[in-house]
Amino acid sequence: MTGITRRIALATLIAGTLDILSCVYALTAGRTLVRMPKGIATALPGDGATAGGPEVALVGLVIHFAIMAAMAAFFIVAATRISCPGPNGSSPVSFMASRSGW
Repeated sequence: MTGITRRIALATLIAGTLDILSCVYALTAGRTLVRMPKGIATALPGDGATAGGPEVALVGLVIHFAIMAAMAAFFIVAATRISCPGPNGSSPVSFMASRSGW
């Protein structure tokens, strides 16, 4: 795996997992864990997908991580190609990171 591919994969895994962890909120609201992935799966076959079983939830999970991969790839590629110097010639991201204690 190249450096950029590894960064995209890691960002996808982190962002996708954190987003899916919002299912914990769904549990506190009295819903089931598979409701959110099934809702995402309705993007392909339509609203009838919510009546499906665990395989529909799995399709929703795959779609969810595909969306996260596209978002991560766009951001990472843009961040590596766009030159936008911040204060003292540093990039705005490194400047903000240095001020936030990263």
